[in-house]
This record gives sequence, C-alpha cells and structure tokens, in this order.
Amino acid sequence: MKWGIKKADVFLTPEEVFVDIEKDFGLNLRKAYDPCPWPPSDVDGLTADWKSPCYCNPPFSQAVKWYKKAQLEATKGVTTIMLLPW
Repeated sequence: MKWGIKKADVFLTPEEVFVDIEKDFGLNLRKAYDPCPWPPSDVDGLTADWKSPCYCNPPFSQAVKWYKKAQLEATKGVTTIMLLPW
C-alpha cells in the first residue's frame, strides 16, 4: 500500500474520539491538517511540512516514525494531537 501503510494499520478514528477531543481542546479536528489521511493522499506526511493545528492518526506499525516527525514539527510551532496505541 502507499507510503508503506499496511491494510492492517487502517483504523479510522471513531466519531466519539473526535467529539471528546474537540470538547476537551476546543479544536475542530475535521478542519485540522491531517498528514496521514485515509485514503492516502499524494503527499508523504513524514517528509511534508505540517500545519497547525494538526491531527494525526498514524499507522500504528509506524507510530515511532510519526511521533518523531510530530516532535520535529513541534519545534516549528505546530500543535499536533496524535491518536497512538497505549
């Protein structure tokens, strides 16, 4: 699959997660920049510059790569909310 995303990695964000995050953080996540959309776009979110606010539900098998990218983008002032496995 595109950008190394495996079909087993595709877990779309449940609606209740959007509602809770929007309530807790006051952000409209449906309008937030998504560096890792599904289906994948033509932009590789691991190499592209992100925009704030940013919401990222990364492929869980690549969570460390996406977390490191979010850390880099934070040094540029980008606010990111990520959905990561616990």
